[in-house]
Amino acid sequence: MNVAIIGTGFIGNAHATAIKNSKSLELAAICDVNEQAGQKVANEFSCAFYKDAEQMLKEAKVDIVDICLPIVL
Repeated sequence: MNVAIIGTGFIGNAHATAIKNSKSLELAAICDVNEQAGQKVANEFSCAFYKDAEQMLKEAKVDIVDICLPIVL
């Protein structure tokens, strides 16, 4: 199954590592509004980078979207 991650903070990186180490999951895309941070993680994990989640959902072939963003109350 192809996975996209939204958010490249601590949890996003941890999830990306877990997905890369999985035998049944493939990291297909990373999305983050911080282009520098997002591109760095996408390069590190050899997947596509998107700055816009809506564009990612239109273009990337993903089965699962893993949202790794902080909760703002």
